[in-house]
Amino acid sequence: MSHSFVKMAVLGFKILFVVACLALLFYYGKDLQALLSNSELLTESLYQLGPLAWLGFLVLNILQVVVAPIPGPAFGVAGGFLFGFWKGFLLNIIGILIGSSIAFLLARWLGKPLVDRFVSGKTAKFLQKVATLKGIKGLAIVYLLPFLPDDALCFIVGLTKIKFRTFFALISFCRTPGVLVASLTGSGLVTLPFYAWIAIGILALILVLLYWLKGDQIEAWMKRMVLAN
Repeated sequence: MSHSFVKMAVLGFKILFVVACLALLFYYGKDLQALLSNSELLTESLYQLGPLAWLGFLVLNILQVVVAPIPGPAFGVAGGFLFGFWKGFLLNIIGILIGSSIAFLLARWLGKPLVDRFVSGKTAKFLQKVATLKGIKGLAIVYLLPFLPDDALCFIVGLTKIKFRTFFALISFCRTPGVLVASLTGSGLVTLPFYAWIAIGILALILVLLYWLKGDQIEAWMKRMVLAN
């Protein structure tokens, strides 16, 4: 098999993949947003699928990363509630990883005009600043901490020079804890009152702000502590 044939086959796959994604979003984007933003309608639609409800949830989980009408953790909680912890966790993490990869690849192949379509201006500027100034460490913080625009970040990272395998390793490691907590919460194995989640969110934002402003000093202090011992 010649090298040129392989390149043509890969190019053809990319074109078909992009066309399929854009066609799906163009023809069904509004319906998907309505479905994903209505928990009662979502639950009813999945129950109507019967034994294939898990497959419907997986597909919708992938699409919600790209369309992103609702926060990812909320969808993760729904997975734990509908399917129990283990099955919900597996469906959530597989959907998140596939959806994140699709967002990254679409941005990598189609560029900034597509990203501007899916990510608002203020959010894009913030995430670009994180990716530019803090690199992998900054990206890891956004993915690890709750209530931050981690789905939108997948598009932004696609515009950078970061390789796909590096990106996939990053999301595999950093998005798993949030999916784990969401699945545990939805299944009822972890129960926290609403004010506790607010406190966690505030603490997370404080940590992000502290690292953003004093990250270099904190790292230097930690190095000194290690060398002193």
